[in-house]
Amino acid sequence: MKDFKIYYGMEFNPFEKGQPDIEIDTDDFKEAIGRLNYLKDIRGIGLFTGRSGTGKTFIMKSFSESLNPGLYKVVYMPMSTLTTIEFYRELCSQLGLEPMHKKIDNFRNIQNYIKSTVDEKRIIPVIILDEAQYLKTAH
Repeated sequence: MKDFKIYYGMEFNPFEKGQPDIEIDTDDFKEAIGRLNYLKDIRGIGLFTGRSGTGKTFIMKSFSESLNPGLYKVVYMPMSTLTTIEFYRELCSQLGLEPMHKKIDNFRNIQNYIKSTVDEKRIIPVIILDEAQYLKTAH
């Protein structure tokens, strides 16, 4: 097997952990960013799926970094094994809210925060859940 670093003229293996992110302006990258911008524009909910290592996290981070912080409040949560209540508590923390003990109280706080942020401050929250396939469905 040939050394692909030599074959492709690379100085390092871009797929190893800890390597710098390299943006490659492929058609797939452009399409993903285009779809994320569409979701942003319509204030929609989207789902991006793909095999491990195909760049989903990189695309989400690139998209997040492209948003104007004066217009958008980005909350990026790399989810792995949180329960629903843990998710609500973490989202409260990321939004700067005091996490409550009851799930419904956290939900209402989040709902009120989003409504007031949009209506009063004209800032749109963008909540990105990465690795959501690992979320627990148990209450």
